[in-house]
Amino acid sequence: MKKYLFIMFAIVWAVSGWMKDQLPERPGAVAGLMNDPIQTPARVKPFMTQVGGERYEITPRYDYEQWGMVVSYHHSDSWMDRVHEKWADNLNIKDLCVIWGAANMDPSIYKNVEFSSGQWTCYTWIDDPVVYNRFDGVRLANNHMLADDPEIAEAILDSNYGDIVHIKGYLSNYRGRKITRGTSITRTDTGNGACETIYVTDFSIIHDANKDWDMLYRWSSYLLLALISWVLFFGSLPILRDLLRRE
Repeated sequence: MKKYLFIMFAIVWAVSGWMKDQLPERPGAVAGLMNDPIQTPARVKPFMTQVGGERYEITPRYDYEQWGMVVSYHHSDSWMDRVHEKWADNLNIKDLCVIWGAANMDPSIYKNVEFSSGQWTCYTWIDDPVVYNRFDGVRLANNHMLADDPEIAEAILDSNYGDIVHIKGYLSNYRGRKITRGTSITRTDTGNGACETIYVTDFSIIHDANKDWDMLYRWSSYLLLALISWVLFFGSLPILRDLLRRE
């Protein structure tokens, strides 16, 4: 029975872990996804903030508001990321690669684009020449998300593949003890410096694309861990009894 339970939980865990990270068969019906980001000159003066014992100066350049579907992301505290730790950058907690616009929101387009994220960049790979010609690279952005509010930071960290997100804040330059970074102020640039650096004042997940799969993955993880712990504990009881008898 324990063996069969382990196999069942392991299969559910593996399948749900795969499915929760897939882009949806169709996007959430959010009107803002068809619109370009709203960008206006900022009237906020530079200010200081502190995260994780480090102080940073934020220089807002533009008020910014965006709706987008998350197609890839990078956690700054990932074990593969050594740069943020080296530069004492606790402010940039996550990078979100998002797409929007009528062409990109077509499942026959985004489902045939391979998205991935590095420490600073969002990459796309397209095999199909028809998809390549229809995909709108101008309506893709790699957002460096800056957050000093714990609730906003938690919401950003909870975002996952396929989620429709609404972002408000400032396109900003910022600097700390070991780092100075700028921001793109246009969607048409490419290459180094083309990413948007957003000091986030409000963040929400409007549509959670894989909510059920994510919940199933979490529960199967807990059950699998509980089963393993149970087997290890009760499996060790005969050994403990034997040792106690010998003493």
